[in-house]
Amino acid sequence: MNFQEDYFEELEEYKELYGTDSCDTLSGEEKEIWWDSLFIDDSIDWDSLSKDEYCRTLLAKYQHEDYNFDRYNYKGMFSKYEAKDYIYNSDESVIKLYESLPNELTVYRGGTSQDGISWTLNKDVAKYFARRNNGDVFERRIKKEDIKAIILEMDEEEIILTN
Repeated sequence: MNFQEDYFEELEEYKELYGTDSCDTLSGEEKEIWWDSLFIDDSIDWDSLSKDEYCRTLLAKYQHEDYNFDRYNYKGMFSKYEAKDYIYNSDESVIKLYESLPNELTVYRGGTSQDGISWTLNKDVAKYFARRNNGDVFERRIKKEDIKAIILEMDEEEIILTN
């Protein structure tokens, strides 16, 4: 069994235990236990992973962590490899979407700052996060090649940018 399979097997165990594969619905203490129990928190030896394992594991870790972004340097972590390495270690729907995008496009971010790595293709999603965070909607023109990752979970059409 490889590292990624171990991660998803572990995630399924916690999904059964807590009835969720996300910590969003858990109370504060349950959320801490959930994250501390998953081996993906601080116990990963990132330097020992192959490029493909690193990309898939970072994507899985980022997608399943909602409120602890300040604990990790995701911008630096996503900068380790080329964008195509993350895109092509994603599922087929991400690859198809990426390949269908124009060479230049507009992305949006809702919040109090445009400094974050999390953007979206969907302006309505950015408006939602702007309202939720009492912030603004930011708009940015980018090149397709600048996209580090695309996350389609929760219908947010999330784009990860590191520059």
